[in-house]
Amino acid sequence: MSREHYVATVCDILEILPPEMVVQRLTADGYHEIFLGPEWAANKLTVLNAINRELEARDSWQGKRYGIGKAGEETDISMAGVGE
Repeated sequence: MSREHYVATVCDILEILPPEMVVQRLTADGYHEIFLGPEWAANKLTVLNAINRELEARDSWQGKRYGIGKAGEETDISMAGVGE
């Protein structure tokens, strides 16, 4: 997966998550000695900045599309059982 594809996917997912949901990690620092790739993921700050830029370009934020169905209608999304 390219960095561009990863960033777009993360932003797509953030848009449909509940705004009050806490996201623990979008990327992480790892040990360079055992890092396998992809190469673009080695710099956490670069990836996080790319996600922020993409959200700004979309005029978007976490939860922007939460509860909206495919045709634009409101949906009832239950989080029952998540994290159990």
